[in-house]
Amino acid sequence: MENTTTYDMDSPKSQVDKLLGDKNRIEKQIEQIQSDCSHTSKSLKQNQSEVRWYCDECKQALGYASKDEIENSKRIFKSATP
Repeated sequence: MENTTTYDMDSPKSQVDKLLGDKNRIEKQIEQIQSDCSHTSKSLKQNQSEVRWYCDECKQALGYASKDEIENSKRIFKSATP
């Protein structure tokens, strides 16, 4: 039995396949950029219910903030508020 399946390049499947391929390529590029980054500048940011360190340059999550770091950042933000 001969396979007569043809694919329309404008079909939803084709569009999704192309987008998923693009997504994978972009994710690999981001991983490479983050891997090459020296993470010289970082900031604390809250992500849902946790506070983490993020690189200011490449946006990579670097680790979780300690309780002391969280408390110190609260004092800094509180004192900076007019």
